[in-house]
Parts: sequence; structure tokens; C-alpha cells
Amino acid sequence: MDTEAGDERSAPGRRDYVGDGIVVHWDPVVCQHSGICARSLGRVFRPRSRPWVHVHEAGADDIAATIDRCPSGALGYTRLERDDG
Repeated sequence: MDTEAGDERSAPGRRDYVGDGIVVHWDPVVCQHSGICARSLGRVFRPRSRPWVHVHEAGADDIAATIDRCPSGALGYTRLERDDG
């Protein structure tokens, strides 16, 4: 299940979506709704769904590569270290 978590240090209105190895950050105030994320990785970024980011539907590398293409900078991410043992 995808989780949405708040971060007291984040920008007002920013949403954080926690997945395996990555936290996706989305700032709706900055978002230009270009749709690049949904066209590039539609199984993760689903604008008509709530929550609209489904971080468990792809690997952290694929998600990060898609976010790197966001023209407005509304999407960002933090990579999480894995504890394998």
C-alpha cells in the first residue's frame, strides 16, 4: 500500500509518498500539470487517482529518472538507504 506522509520541514502543501528506496515529493503549488510524469510512468503517476502517486508500482531508479524530467520542479525525491541486514 502506498503511504502519504507529512514532513514538518517541507513546503506548505507539499505531499510526500514513501516507497521502497525512495520518497517522492510533490508540490501542487509549483506543478504545471505538463503530464510528462503520467505519460512516462503511468503506473506510478495517476492524476485521476487518490493518492495519485503509487510508488510501489515501479523501482526507485525508474521513478527517479521520471522525476528528473519534471519541467516545473514540482516533483522531487529523496533516495532511502536500504538496510539489508
